[in-house]
Amino acid sequence: MWQEHAWETNLTAVWEEGNEEAWFLLSDQKYGKERIKEYRWRMRVESTFQDMKSRGWLLESTGVRERERLDRLLMVLFLSFWWLIHLAASCIHNGRRDRYDRHDRRDKSYVRL
Repeated sequence: MWQEHAWETNLTAVWEEGNEEAWFLLSDQKYGKERIKEYRWRMRVESTFQDMKSRGWLLESTGVRERERLDRLLMVLFLSFWWLIHLAASCIHNGRRDRYDRHDRRDKSYVRL
């Protein structure tokens, strides 16, 4: 793949109906449908990390240094996170996701939804 390094890689390409662009996955794992499923899952996990950090509550920038205060803050964040996930799941279950997310692909995580 690269001139400087010789790594054995596999390419999975998928262009699903309704999508404007193809998706190319480069991996050291076997290509195919399993790789697509795995990377879809990884995108969800990445969205959750971003929700909890840079796009979400910015926990790392709170400046909280005392353990007791951090414990209380984390409890509030956990309960908020749980409630947001519950609301998003309800939105999806009732067929209203399209009101808040793109129609051609799913960009928003449950928290952002």
